[in-house]
Amino acid sequence: MKLFYNLILSTVFLFSIPFSASAQKDIPAVLDSVITLEKAPGKDTVKVGVYVTSIYSLGFAQNDFGIDYWVWYIYNDSTLTPLETTEIVNSESVSKDFASTEFKGNVYWATHKCSAMIKKNWDIGRFPLDGQTLDVLMEETVMDTSKLVYIADTANSKIDKSVQLSGWKISDFKLLPSNYTYNTTYGDPTLQGNSSYARLSISTKIERESKNIFLKLFLGLYVAFLIALSVFFLDGAEIGARVSLSVGALFASVGNKYIVDSSLPDHSSFTIVDKIHDVTFALILLSIVFSIIANGIDKKWDEKRTKKFDLACFVFLMLAYAFAHFIIIK
Repeated sequence: MKLFYNLILSTVFLFSIPFSASAQKDIPAVLDSVITLEKAPGKDTVKVGVYVTSIYSLGFAQNDFGIDYWVWYIYNDSTLTPLETTEIVNSESVSKDFASTEFKGNVYWATHKCSAMIKKNWDIGRFPLDGQTLDVLMEETVMDTSKLVYIADTANSKIDKSVQLSGWKISDFKLLPSNYTYNTTYGDPTLQGNSSYARLSISTKIERESKNIFLKLFLGLYVAFLIALSVFFLDGAEIGARVSLSVGALFASVGNKYIVDSSLPDHSSFTIVDKIHDVTFALILLSIVFSIIANGIDKKWDEKRTKKFDLACFVFLMLAYAFAHFIIIK
């Protein structure tokens, strides 16, 4: 009986060994589910992520654009309040909704939705063949970089697939964490010379789908130029009709430039739009000069020689206009 009892105990012990081993193997799996946050020595680290739900109102004349997005912060220190201490540096107006802070896993997860109008100095040097970068600059306002830094949650930060911009395509999206240094301490007695704060840029690159807008902007200009060239099919003796057509085309092209400029911000740069208009003005004025010369040829020689001159002028101006476009757009 004693031998039978020992046999049972031995069997139970042998079967319990694999169960104990399997339980030990499960421990790392449980630990893996705990969220770990990389921490800079002596500093609080806040992981920031963004999900953009809308981009709208690209106001070139107003120097701004609108954006809606969800932003979240993941951190360890319960005393941090990033929902309250983060500002959008380059905003005109901001509204924040649906704020929430929860303790999940072993970290704090704070999130809210932002709607903002962002100030933007558009680079219009290559308008309407341009690309733009839309930057939203988020910055910590209370703790400097000796106490707090940002890292980007790149894995979860995206633009919603429903976001579409008429006339544009989105070519790139990324989060760029950095530290921004101000040449002031804002009176902080613990600092000297300057102060630095954590900053995160929500950077979206867009490229203009320029084929349609190019025709819309310059169709009136091209019609005016063709009208100016049509004078070379009139009789050389009709100098009054020739000059009138050319002057009318010149006024039409000037009017087209005013219309295009009204959709752009004030600028001092010499843009593609300016170059194409200026070339058009110059060639229309040159067509007037050629008309006067053709009238002189008609009076001094014969109509046949005048027509040859007119044809040469027409071909020259067309080729010059096409070549100028090639150089400007390239």
